[in-house]
Amino acid sequence: MKISAEAKDFADAFYFEKGREIYNKSQEKLKNRKFINFEDSTQADFSNRIESTAKMIEARIESYILAYEKEGKLIDDEDKEEIFEEIKRFIKQQCQQAFSNSQGLLTMVRNQWSKEYSSQMREYFDSKVKQLMEPALLKLNLKMREMNMNKMMEQNKNKQYEVLRWIFDKAEGSQNDLVDLLELTKENSTYEINDLEKITDYLEGENLIKRPIDEGIFVQLTHKGIVEIQSSINNPQKPTKYFPATVIQNFTFNSAVGSFQTGSQSIANVQQNFGSKTEDVINLLKELREHVSDDNKQEGLALIESLEKEVKLEKRSEPTIKLFLKGIGNFVKDTGKDILVEIGKKLIVGDMQ
Repeated sequence: MKISAEAKDFADAFYFEKGREIYNKSQEKLKNRKFINFEDSTQADFSNRIESTAKMIEARIESYILAYEKEGKLIDDEDKEEIFEEIKRFIKQQCQQAFSNSQGLLTMVRNQWSKEYSSQMREYFDSKVKQLMEPALLKLNLKMREMNMNKMMEQNKNKQYEVLRWIFDKAEGSQNDLVDLLELTKENSTYEINDLEKITDYLEGENLIKRPIDEGIFVQLTHKGIVEIQSSINNPQKPTKYFPATVIQNFTFNSAVGSFQTGSQSIANVQQNFGSKTEDVINLLKELREHVSDDNKQEGLALIESLEKEVKLEKRSEPTIKLFLKGIGNFVKDTGKDILVEIGKKLIVGDMQ
């Protein structure tokens, strides 16, 4: 299965706890029932084991669904087959136990033990368990479809955000610059014209970009699009109107902010804007990180980490760095801590009003 050992342990712990609940309820059910004779008792025990087996299978399926969701992974057909194999082994084990205890043996004897009767009862056990577990299997199939749909939607959101972010960097945060999306296909081979047309249709439909001319794939940012990207950069921990926080963080922390080429001029501007060497900036960020308190630690560390990653890139984006600097400027002012404000002033050269 494609989940980590930690997720598997989580699934096993959930399953164990559920199993204990199912067993206790099963025993309580038998305890409170009055039986006419021994055959009635053994038949009840047999039926109870069938019902408990189906419930245990349902719990096992639920445990795997939760484990996969916990790690954000899909249950594919291969994983499903592994789950099915485990279920088959469990049914076989429970069936053997049903016929191996003293009550099961005595029932067989009183029903004139025969291989034919034994085979019939085992088939009955197997068929009844599978009948009762059908809702759990249906839930697994529905969850697999839901996971696939959610994954496709997330992938679409990832691409939509990446393209909008690339346009923002290319235009250096300006509404006036015309951006040719053909450049993106040259810089990043994973994008093709057909994909870009679908993505830009969405972005244009939400008024995040506009197409000023009919020919070619030229676009411009709208004010709404600029605000959307600025919000995502300033606070990657929070979702924007169009993009969930997971998409923003995935791009910010895993996709290397500014990884698309933005040209040598942008690099020169960024260096001038800092007025410091990269090592000095990193040291200031380290010092800033040490003084962030628990009250607003998450927000502060997110900004610091994002700026540090951007500064270390060979191809850095001036608009992105400016936004991070402004975000840090606002952050240190909001804290009211003199030490943070002092470090912030050293960090931000001519960029904080």
